[in-house]
Amino acid sequence: MPAMIRTASPGDLNAIRQLEIQIAKQHNALRPDLYRANPGLMAEDYFLNLLNDPNQYAFVAQNDGGDVVGVLLCEIKAYQNSFSIRDMSLMHVHLLCVRQDCRRQGIGKMLMEQCRQAAMERGCYSVELNLWRGNASAEAFYLAQGFHDKTRRMELVLPGNQVDVTHAWIQTPRLTLRPWRESDLDDFYAYASTPGLGEMAGWPHHESIETSKMILQDFISGKQVFALEHLESGKVIGSLGLHSSWADEDPAFQGLRCIEVGYAMSRDYWGQGLMPEAVKAVIAYCFGALRADLLTIGHFDFNDQSRRVIEKTGFRYYRDGVFHAELLGKDIPEKKYILPRPGLELF
Repeated sequence: MPAMIRTASPGDLNAIRQLEIQIAKQHNALRPDLYRANPGLMAEDYFLNLLNDPNQYAFVAQNDGGDVVGVLLCEIKAYQNSFSIRDMSLMHVHLLCVRQDCRRQGIGKMLMEQCRQAAMERGCYSVELNLWRGNASAEAFYLAQGFHDKTRRMELVLPGNQVDVTHAWIQTPRLTLRPWRESDLDDFYAYASTPGLGEMAGWPHHESIETSKMILQDFISGKQVFALEHLESGKVIGSLGLHSSWADEDPAFQGLRCIEVGYAMSRDYWGQGLMPEAVKAVIAYCFGALRADLLTIGHFDFNDQSRRVIEKTGFRYYRDGVFHAELLGKDIPEKKYILPRPGLELF
């Protein structure tokens, strides 16, 4: 048995806070426009009141070593004399988290079963929870436990609040994707001045640091380009931008929110899987935080390195095209790829 499930006690607060941090990072990765990267944690008095409230439940999973490796917080919500809803009680799950290194051991299922039993004992009609769009692993877990869609909560992000990475912060195992800073200038020039690098993406390599400074200011003011910071070296080794897409002009994608992905990386870091790692993280960000329907990407016919990144990250070939590289003063044959959001069937 991977763990035992028990009712939480006051001494579990610090362990639960650590699990809160794990959840906060996941929420921030999905919706950095809404969730802070470093939010406040559960207050002690709030936790003690929760434990003493007969309508709230706190279950923890404890391993053989005595460590708390999972938590489920839920609450009875009663409807009485409602204008539209029949009199009933529901069990609402506020938080379910299993420590990252303890997943796929049945712990989440055990916690959910404990919640289900508590709900049945209290005569609840159902167990309910909220799930962010884009959280594919959580969705798969809850579907496996018998949950299904009940309602859809929709939003309309107003103009000016869409592609803006100013406050976004995405962590991967080896990279931090973050907004550009003026202090990144030397790192930027170090890779952007490499002959042939920019030419593979449609722009001339930088022949002076003044050029890099000008482009860096464009990155900062444009708010659409991530800096790729290498965690081990602490250096910025590339960029990844989110731009308007050619698909906006394609009748096949009319009415869809489309975003074009573009990137460049220092030659010194090629061949390590770093760019696929960054692109996969941005895909989750676009389908989650930015509510994109379709991502597009492309590479020049001769750029096999970019082709391999695109293939590794799930994009599928759509058609050939010609890219007018204005800064290079020529037209370059290219291949265009698309990636629809999960569940969107196009053809």
